[in-house]
Amino acid sequence: MALVLNDRVKETSTTTGTGTFSLGGAVDGFESFVTGIANGNTTYYAAVNRDANEFEVGIGTVTDASPDTLARTTILSSSNSDSAVDFSAGTKDIFVTLPASKVAFEDASNDVTIGNDLILGSDSAVLKFGADSDTTLTHTDGTGLTLNSTNKLLFRDTGLYINSSTDGQLDLVADTEIQIAATTVDINGNVEISGDLTVSGDDITMGTNTAGNILVADGTNFNSIAATDLSAISTIASGDTLLAVDASGGGLKKVARSVLVAGLATSSALNNISEDDTPQLGGNLDMNGSDIVTTSNATIDLAPNGTGTVVVRGNTNSGAIVFNCESNSHGQTVIAQPHSASVTNTMLLPAGANSTLVSLVSTDTLTNKTLTSPKINEDVAVTSTATELNLLDGVTATTAELNILDGVTSTTAELNILDGVTSTTAELNILDGVTSTAAELNLIDGGTARGTTAVATGDGILINDGGTMRMTNVDTVSTYFASHSVGGGNIVTTGALDSGSITSGFGTIDTGSSTITTTGLISGGSLDIDNVLINGTTIGHTDDTDLITVADGLVTVAGEVQMTTLDIGGTNVTSTAAELNILDGVTSTASELNILDGVTSTAAELNFSDLATLGTTAASKVFTADANNLTTVSGAVLNSEATLSDGANVAWDVIASPVAKLTLGGNRNLSAPSGTTPAAGQFVSILVIQDGTGSRTLTFNAVYEFAADTAPTLTTTANLGDLFVFRYNGAKWLEVGRNLALTLS
Repeated sequence: MALVLNDRVKETSTTTGTGTFSLGGAVDGFESFVTGIANGNTTYYAAVNRDANEFEVGIGTVTDASPDTLARTTILSSSNSDSAVDFSAGTKDIFVTLPASKVAFEDASNDVTIGNDLILGSDSAVLKFGADSDTTLTHTDGTGLTLNSTNKLLFRDTGLYINSSTDGQLDLVADTEIQIAATTVDINGNVEISGDLTVSGDDITMGTNTAGNILVADGTNFNSIAATDLSAISTIASGDTLLAVDASGGGLKKVARSVLVAGLATSSALNNISEDDTPQLGGNLDMNGSDIVTTSNATIDLAPNGTGTVVVRGNTNSGAIVFNCESNSHGQTVIAQPHSASVTNTMLLPAGANSTLVSLVSTDTLTNKTLTSPKINEDVAVTSTATELNLLDGVTATTAELNILDGVTSTTAELNILDGVTSTTAELNILDGVTSTAAELNLIDGGTARGTTAVATGDGILINDGGTMRMTNVDTVSTYFASHSVGGGNIVTTGALDSGSITSGFGTIDTGSSTITTTGLISGGSLDIDNVLINGTTIGHTDDTDLITVADGLVTVAGEVQMTTLDIGGTNVTSTAAELNILDGVTSTASELNILDGVTSTAAELNFSDLATLGTTAASKVFTADANNLTTVSGAVLNSEATLSDGANVAWDVIASPVAKLTLGGNRNLSAPSGTTPAAGQFVSILVIQDGTGSRTLTFNAVYEFAADTAPTLTTTANLGDLFVFRYNGAKWLEVGRNLALTLS
């Protein structure tokens, strides 16, 4: 049995008294308790007597029987002082509700109060905190609760908390003290203490025998004993060693018992502790950031045994040795190749007495050594190969001669052009002072390339003047050709004569079988042409007399004009001759015809004015308004019925289809009207028909308004129809009438 809530569960009952309700079946548009809640489950219910001022809200148990029943298990509130109501006669509405007393809500302070347990039933339930839900508490089935990420569980203030700052680590933090009140604290692992360890008791108890190893041992415990005399360490063997604290900050040091005894014999305190002559480390020596130093110019010797080596290990970075200056302000670093290089190298020191790798005061020779990317003066890299450098072998040029190349920007390929040149210095000196570019000099080379540079007044032209190349002005060339006529023969061209002009007195131009073409205007005197052809069609020839004449912009045709297309002002005339002949005999003035100027009506729309086809008189076919703005129609006004397409969401264009019908093929939703926005006052109607199955539902969009804001319950019988009429008020479609359960055949 479970407590269940559901929507749209409602039945009626005529039960009287305080006993169990006998249910009368689901109300139209609702489900029964057995369907919505299920047999044996409980639910919150409300019972209201339609015929008396009686109500009851409580918890009831549903039973599937004949009839179904609802037992009144618990009364939460009622018209009988929150006790069971002794219902009188009449129809009671019994429906599922959520009592106000069972609703958790935010009060005026945004607090939510729950009277008893808060149960999160999911095995992976999550509690979220904060405006952005950045802190969560997640339940893991059979495991516990998880605080997300590195968030903290705080106590009192921000200085006291528990959290996990990194994976695998639990942090217990207090700004003053953490107190564990227990008889025994069992720690199953190593303990690391960054600060001081203070033991309030007498003993530090070890799990194993540590006699003679730490402080003063009695075989089991390390006892806190004040070492004021020799008797305090009398149990320690003479050859044993102890750990003592160096008060100067040196930490723990190993000291022999004999040394300690000697110190105690001369002083009440230990001023200096001497190490073993041959100490041995049981593990790594951690300098903890300190240095290994010597005094009195002593030498630090690293003396590996046999084939042992001194290794500077890498850790994240490659191993490195730094040689500092005497002030420790500068250093030279020798660094190993990185792991990615996958190489192991050996640097062998030079042989011979007093040999050095590099000397600052002498000249050193490198023999049989390969230099990779050497640099001169630290910042200039030598990229020449040995073969290229060997070209200098045997060069007798002086420094001054070689300096001639200083500043030369020519490439190797450009300098190689000089390879094999036999010119003398004097001949080459001709180039001295030449400012021409390579491109300008190449113009003398007989290439075929042609540019598109426009020629203008003042431009220069390169001319061969009797074997000497000279620059002259383009205007000089123009003057020369202007004073030297072309004669003594024909002008022959392989292309079109497409620039300049042919002046009077030239004579006759005989093109033979060639064509004279132009994209410009042929002007001048009269043009005497035997035939004028346009796309092969003759429009005039010498056998006709004044076939076509042109005078003052008027074209006169001595016969008929035939054409395929008439273009007036850039617009083609598409009217037929028959259509244009309609104007024959028209007596309308230009102003009367201009009435049509700006008319956008189509021919079909203008044909509505043709009243002769509608009746015997025009007046009988025209809608007119009287003095009261009333329009009288002698016959019926018909809106054809449109069939709407069935689907999950039904669309209805109320402008195109004000009268519509819809056959339901399933549970549907009637969407808000589509198409053009209607005008206030428009009436529409829709006939909703059940298909052969029946019991289909139709949900109306909120734009459809019904009495008491309650949508109608459709007839459920197959093939019956419900008719609804609406009026538009400018915002909503108001129901003005309905007719249900209509037989349509």
